Amino acid sequence: MDLIKIYDLKKDIKTISDIQSATTNTDDYGLVPENGLFCSDEWWAAVDQGVIEKHTIDGFISRVYKTGHNDFDQFDIKANDTTTSWGMMGRKEYYVIGNKIKLVYVMQKNKKKFYKGDSCESKQILTIEVQNVEGIPPFPFPGFEMA
Repeated sequence: MDLIKIYDLKKDIKTISDIQSATTNTDDYGLVPENGLFCSDEWWAAVDQGVIEKHTIDGFISRVYKTGHNDFDQFDIKANDTTTSWGMMGRKEYYVIGNKIKLVYVMQKNKKKFYKGDSCESKQILTIEVQNVEGIPPFPFPGFEMA
């Protein structure tokens, strides 16, 4: 079963810019730049060399839903006997229940812990690949621009 890439952090200029800005311009928000500023050449080198460990989830989309004030698209991945929840990245049409998915992420330290019991780390998605959905062009498609 062929998978197609629907999200690539390296091409997500808005997310990179937002996290870098929060990291460099605030005391409480953003990520701890212990291996370079998020998505800098130094940071990517740390990912490529395994200094920042990549984690891969291979499974199936088991649920698609909205959270927050019904304005945040999420999906669940069922892999082995574990279900994890993620925010949708890329085109929403590809998130079809039952479709095969491969998600690669890294863990990064947050500058601040806001709630008791919160983790001081957050998952940062690097890539998402899914089973192709008939009639939808692969990523990046003609005219693609990530906001």
